Amino acid sequence: MRGNGMGMSDMTGMGTGRVIEKAVTAVVVECARAVLALFTRLSDSRREGGLAQAIEAGPEVLEEILVRLGHRVSSARKYARCVCRFYDALGRPDLGDLRDDDVEAYLVDRQAKGLGNGSLRLHLCAIRAVFDGLMELGITTGIQHKPRPPPRPPATREEVRAVLQACATSRERFVVGQLTGTGIMPGALCCLGIPEVPPAALPGGEARAARTTGPQLLPFAVFPADATGIHWLLPSTKGRGPISTRTLRRIVARAAAAAGVQVTCTALRKAGPAALPAAA
Repeated sequence: MRGNGMGMSDMTGMGTGRVIEKAVTAVVVECARAVLALFTRLSDSRREGGLAQAIEAGPEVLEEILVRLGHRVSSARKYARCVCRFYDALGRPDLGDLRDDDVEAYLVDRQAKGLGNGSLRLHLCAIRAVFDGLMELGITTGIQHKPRPPPRPPATREEVRAVLQACATSRERFVVGQLTGTGIMPGALCCLGIPEVPPAALPGGEARAARTTGPQLLPFAVFPADATGIHWLLPSTKGRGPISTRTLRRIVARAAAAAGVQVTCTALRKAGPAALPAAA
């Protein structure tokens, strides 16, 4: 049996040990390159305006840097707003003066103002990701996340029926029915709409085009709440956009209170179409 460079015997005579050695070396080299690339990206982000300057500039600038560092757009947007809100609440101090008790006091204040555990966890994740993960300030060391709330049980068939009967308008009944029957997210249900497009030109000239009765409508889809030219399925009575998720949750809460049951949007979505009465 022949030896190889790793002190292993080559029982096959095909240089197996050497092949393994090359593979391990290649993996180590790739890992080193990945670490160097990450370090370069972090250094570039600090050099191009810097994280401290981005925090002072506002959430839009910080969001752009977080996206550049590999965060998803939705996560970067949430993190940037949480971090800037925390920074503003402290009076925009020098970042080098931040301490862990500043974070704890801020979270206690947010909780006293009605933020739930989910929002508190998001704020702590954002502060930890930016100030500790990227800037290495260590201001969240030892701070534990708020415990996750117990999962809400699905609404029963009797509760769904009671809420539907307690709905004061057909609009409220529609909201409850869609949440239960389709499991759609409240935000998506609010932003369902049909875009208005100009009539397409028809073959045969202006005479045929003039006979078009009006704007053409496309199928329902989910659009941003600030989009223009959209016919909203649930339009707001106070503006030109759709109703807000807060309004939708209030619709469900009002109907549930009238029915004398404790049912939320999440409980309705978990119940599923099987919980709907046959006549719904």
